[in-house]
Amino acid sequence: MERLFFFRGEACGSKVGFYSNLFAVSFIKHFIMDIRKMIILPVILVILSVFATAFTPKDDHAKSPCMVWKKIVSREIEIPEKVDSSNHQKGKVNNNITLAKMMVNAIKDSKVTGYSNYDMSLSTKLSAYEYDDILGNRVDTQEITDPITGQVIRKFVHHAYDYAAFVHTYRILEQWTFDPLLCKTEIQILGIAAVRDVYGDDGSFRGVQAVFWLHYEEARPILDKYDRSHPGHTVGQFVWNDFFNAESKPAVKGNVLQGKASRVIDLPAEREDTIKHHLRSEQSDDGLINSLIGAKYAGNIIAYSRYGQKFTDSLPARTFIDPGMFKVDTQVITDPITNQEFTAVINTQINNHKVHHPKVNIIESWSFNPVKGKTEIDIEGMAPLEEGIDDKNNLGFFPLFWVQYKDVREVINQYAAQHPKNTFANCLWDNYFLSDTRPTLLE
Repeated sequence: MERLFFFRGEACGSKVGFYSNLFAVSFIKHFIMDIRKMIILPVILVILSVFATAFTPKDDHAKSPCMVWKKIVSREIEIPEKVDSSNHQKGKVNNNITLAKMMVNAIKDSKVTGYSNYDMSLSTKLSAYEYDDILGNRVDTQEITDPITGQVIRKFVHHAYDYAAFVHTYRILEQWTFDPLLCKTEIQILGIAAVRDVYGDDGSFRGVQAVFWLHYEEARPILDKYDRSHPGHTVGQFVWNDFFNAESKPAVKGNVLQGKASRVIDLPAEREDTIKHHLRSEQSDDGLINSLIGAKYAGNIIAYSRYGQKFTDSLPARTFIDPGMFKVDTQVITDPITNQEFTAVINTQINNHKVHHPKVNIIESWSFNPVKGKTEIDIEGMAPLEEGIDDKNNLGFFPLFWVQYKDVREVINQYAAQHPKNTFANCLWDNYFLSDTRPTLLE
């Protein structure tokens, strides 16, 4: 009995027709599968692309306005051991109560874990051999001649490590986090390391070396014990003072140290980076200072007296005799008809583009919690500065007026959109690490 196979509507009863139909069916199946693959493969690629974009790690140091900026830094603070301790004898330091010695004892008692001074990630544990190599007893040899036999005897003298003599500074490892939209900064202490002086065999000073790292959270009990022995000079106080250009007594609220500081920020040259220069004249492109002045005269922001930093004496929006808003000059003019001389007062509006070094003064609110090792910095106010001469004939930069930062945030963000590479946030972030001048604490 012959079976009929249909291919393209024709009946075939031969073997040739059978294989032809089999080939056709196989071809159609593969064709359909290929179409499915062509549809499914792009969909899979799109899904993978979305996941790859979502889980790709972002560069913490990229200066993008849509993310926070982060930087790991280390700084050295000096903690003198002879300053304040009831256990100190006159002119002598008890080696057992130095901070470095406390750290070493805690490591030997397995209360904390020490990490290699070469690993700032604080992940490489220090071995007992490395401890002995770094802080082991110093061994000297001394030749002694027997007065009776004349025999020369070599004697080994072991010297305990003098932490008070060779450890004066400590290295702090910090992570700085900065929100460019809010200009809010947080500093978290990650680790602390004792730094020792290194001397050669000939007694010459060779440099300094971090001994080992400790996680700050693990080191807190040690620091608390040290603070109890040095109530007037705690570790937190030394960390706080190192932020500023002079020692001060901060306001203490619980465990938190608080204070206000003044910082001067150098603004970039306006013509270096603006997307509007190819559309308009440089002279008509408002810089940040002129933007603040314009917003002040338009009544969009509240300005306060240049002589106060407490934001209490507000200024009228369109007061053309505001101190500092106009440069006042006098000029002697002779009347060509009567030859009479008189003095004319000339008011010249301040133009930011005539200022060679535009600057702003900012007031920051600082708070430091030594227990958590966390510092928070918020900007409270700012003042555009003008170059001039004070009453004592001293040349310097003086505030035009003060504004609260929350009131000018919109103006600053608009300026940042027009100057993406020269934003105020960029200038502030760079000032933290590149400026040689530390902020000044206000009384």
